[in-house]
Amino acid sequence: MLRDPVALPGAAPPLAAPRAESLARSWAARVLLVLASALVAWRAYRLWAPELVMDDAFILFRYARNLADGFGPVFNAGERVEGYVTFLWVGLLALGRRLGFELGDVAVVLSFAATAATLWVLHLLGRRLFAEDGPAGAWKALVAPLLYATMANPARYVGSGMETNLVVLLSLAGLTLWLSGERRWAGLVFALATLTRPEMVLFFGLLMAYELLAGGGAWRERLRRAAVPAAVFAAVGVPYFLWRLQYFGYLLPNPFYVKVGSGGPELWVRGAKLLLQALRESSLEAPLALALVGLVAGRRRPLMRLLGAWILLAAAYFIAVGGDFLYLFGPRFLMPAVPVVLLLAAEGLGRLVGWLPRWGARARPALAALVLVALAANAWLWSWPVSRRADLRMVAAIQRGWIEVGKWLAAHSPPEAVLAVQPAGAIPYFADRVTIDMFGLSDLHIAHQSLPVGKGSAGHEKYDTAYVLSREPDFLVFMRLDAKGQPVLADWPRFGREIEAKYQLVALARGTPRPEPLPWVVEAGEVTAERLKTGYLVPIYRRRTAPGGDAAAGAATGAPGGTPHHEP
Repeated sequence: MLRDPVALPGAAPPLAAPRAESLARSWAARVLLVLASALVAWRAYRLWAPELVMDDAFILFRYARNLADGFGPVFNAGERVEGYVTFLWVGLLALGRRLGFELGDVAVVLSFAATAATLWVLHLLGRRLFAEDGPAGAWKALVAPLLYATMANPARYVGSGMETNLVVLLSLAGLTLWLSGERRWAGLVFALATLTRPEMVLFFGLLMAYELLAGGGAWRERLRRAAVPAAVFAAVGVPYFLWRLQYFGYLLPNPFYVKVGSGGPELWVRGAKLLLQALRESSLEAPLALALVGLVAGRRRPLMRLLGAWILLAAAYFIAVGGDFLYLFGPRFLMPAVPVVLLLAAEGLGRLVGWLPRWGARARPALAALVLVALAANAWLWSWPVSRRADLRMVAAIQRGWIEVGKWLAAHSPPEAVLAVQPAGAIPYFADRVTIDMFGLSDLHIAHQSLPVGKGSAGHEKYDTAYVLSREPDFLVFMRLDAKGQPVLADWPRFGREIEAKYQLVALARGTPRPEPLPWVVEAGEVTAERLKTGYLVPIYRRRTAPGGDAAAGAATGAPGGTPHHEP
């Protein structure tokens, strides 16, 4: 329970504590929040499927499994590559595995708990933000959590296996603690948020700048107030940073070098385009318009400007990193700003209703209710991924194909086999073999290539086929085949003949939804038009001189060979 804040001499007062008679303390508000949590649970259940766990989540699962099993936070045992950016999430998953739970189940439970908690924290922040608005502030405090519950975004992330909902909770809780005067605890929560996603340090920096520039009082007093949360943040963050620098050897995680390291204007142009696309697919235009009204109308209030800066920072970060692979991951980098957008939208709605002439005062509740229903319907019907409903079936088919490829490789390769794969999540996780990530998220050499980024899909632009072939992997798995039946590889014209000379096609996996009960993986020595037509788009190649005798040769005949190191 947050303590009532105490105003410091000469300082800008923190948010006022809610009034005792506020609706926020009534059973009605609590019941609504419980129903909102149940609504998220129901929708998450409707959107959940084993095939809809995001492929990158299996990268985190592999790191967590190795950590829990004593190999350390690594992708391949013995290779120290920081192919993740979410240490806290990996640690929590590893703890769940150590306790005997399945990693997928741990991810779902943690993510739903974080989402439900977000609704309550968002309501608490709304109570404090609108405490001075009297009775109107009570319903305004409920607007943001109820709208957030009707959005499909958080429900989809519950079953994604990713850390998105946890980072939303931690960032929002840190903001709430800060504005409630609990800056020491805010520093701790933001440290945990930064361990969940490193860009959260930017939002902590924003609050520090706010305190120093707009906190009120003498300069020394502002420094003293900022020093406390900074010290707490550093007490957690600095030891972790020094440890990961010593363990992995680089200042930043490997995915940064893959996605951003050699970027420039083209990266930012792509980020701006994808930002608009992400806002459109999440159907955030109407809430953003209302948020702009709230921001302009309350521009004289420093806290409103702070919330506006919070949203702009999230947008700027999204642009700076070149956006995201929206087809699979949606607006995950924008999610920490979505609750703040809804808070400002509640303020904007209150301002619009309050501008009605006096003779229309009786219509204000009805008008507010009508707008809220429209906003809820908009969020329910058109937010991501519902806005791309047709894509969900395709994503599920693609992911199921990769899962089956991983299982097939586990059964048809010796334990010492080395894989080189483009989709580096489900396939390595279920195959449980040493794996070369051909897009570099978990490979130092590829990640640090000086290749331009910004023109292709985020995270899928760096490669080094010559390096991959020099390591002589036993199996090659490409993301898909093109219309000509050739693997989609940027430098296939250069290396295609060499690959076909050293490797033979041994199997194809489905990569599209089909109504017919076709097998997911079929043995194949060639690509035919009929197989392409029926959706067999994921090729599996075996090295012609692969070691392992019958175990390796079994890949071409269907005979099982080898045993995976773990039980996936």
